[in-house]
Amino acid sequence: MAGKQITDEFLRKEGFEYCQDYLGGSWFSASIEDFIMEHITGGLSNILYKCSLADHVPMSRSEVRTVLVRFYGEIITDNSDVVLIDSVVYTLLAERKMGPKLYGVFTKGRIEEFVPARVLKTCELHDPTISRACARIMSRFHRLRMPMVKKPKWLFDTIERYLKGVIKLKSLTSSSSSSLSSLSSSSSLNSLPSTLDGGAVDKLKNLLKKVNSPVVFCHNDLQEAGNILYSGDKSNVDSSVKDHFTDIVRPIDFEYSSYNYRGFDIGNHFCEWCYNYNVNEYPYYAARLDQFPNKEQQLNFIREYLKEKRSFYEDDEDGLVLEACSFALASHFMWCLWSIVQWKKSKIIFGYMDYAIDRINAYLHQKPLILKQIDEYNMKKRNRK
Repeated sequence: MAGKQITDEFLRKEGFEYCQDYLGGSWFSASIEDFIMEHITGGLSNILYKCSLADHVPMSRSEVRTVLVRFYGEIITDNSDVVLIDSVVYTLLAERKMGPKLYGVFTKGRIEEFVPARVLKTCELHDPTISRACARIMSRFHRLRMPMVKKPKWLFDTIERYLKGVIKLKSLTSSSSSSLSSLSSSSSLNSLPSTLDGGAVDKLKNLLKKVNSPVVFCHNDLQEAGNILYSGDKSNVDSSVKDHFTDIVRPIDFEYSSYNYRGFDIGNHFCEWCYNYNVNEYPYYAARLDQFPNKEQQLNFIREYLKEKRSFYEDDEDGLVLEACSFALASHFMWCLWSIVQWKKSKIIFGYMDYAIDRINAYLHQKPLILKQIDEYNMKKRNRK
């Protein structure tokens, strides 16, 4: 998780001063020579650092020697509402002991508890025990009451905001002086299908209207690349974290959390079974659409989700499977647009345009299958009446 130590003097000074300002105590008396700053790999929206004081620096029992310093990425800071909502959600979840502790909030990011656990591997999402643990966590998350807008505006507001950015980028490709034009066709906007427009958004909305998905408080990004920590053993979880989120897995990173359609949260999680972000060579991920959970794996997750929800007989299992698979299309569409915007803005090294192409191709591949699934489900319902 933690990688190469940071040697850049300006970045080290900035990180050290934030820690001094917000942590106080022994951090005040320490010198920058005692400061250790390491880059944490895996983040695709923010830049993360593990920051510590050397072992020889004396500290009281109430002080913390190691923290995580998060600097917001450009796609977050470009929208002040996103920064505000993220800060509110994180603060509330930290106070309720449902997420890592919060030590400080500043304009460019925040200081968080460093949780000594590793992130999940993509292949581990396929493990039935781990999958059920993820289902329990999501079900508990969906029962939260948060002081946020209850209307499910987040999904399509986000899609439309990213789409405006993509349209703006496309307009730049018509200029020969634009640096965008110099990119090879295999990794440029020209490689993307023409379906990325407002008409496609309207069609997606109409498709999802056929699925009656309830609105709940969603994580919206429960995936293994830095957002799910794995303890391996429930007894290893910090005892200060109460039962609500105590499990072999623990959710972190809530910047996309909002009230949203339940199907999106589950469908988005299912999509993440297909993408491995722990790859050391370009494009720094691997996509395998054939790893999307099969019906048995989906039911393993959904039955545990409903069991934790404590209303097993109120929900139709097949209906929830359909709900999740339908909203998986929205996941592919949204993260495709997100990745195009990131490609232009982000300083994080990642094959964003390749990822965008893979996500929109997954959308196009799965869409006819989902439409057929919706028709078959509705026919079964009619026949049962």
